Amino acid sequence: MSESKQQTFGQELVGLNFNPSNLDNVSIVKQHMADVIDMLQKYMLEHISTGSDDLAARRNRIYEMSLHDMLQAQMMAVKLLTLK
Repeated sequence: MSESKQQTFGQELVGLNFNPSNLDNVSIVKQHMADVIDMLQKYMLEHISTGSDDLAARRNRIYEMSLHDMLQAQMMAVKLLTLK
């Protein structure tokens, strides 16, 4: 990936450009997870002002938990792929 290209929120979050092992599978895992994160961010931006305050709070909490769990899964997948 070109360093000059603006990364998406998901790509920045997963550290897409950080791949010292230079393994294709690491890049693939990171890009797939970044795509899911970007999809959820788009959903959140589209629904930021819809529903009750309670619904918005629940939606935000689930979003935050999802990001956390996806990053954990991505890091563990990379760990597995690079384990020696």
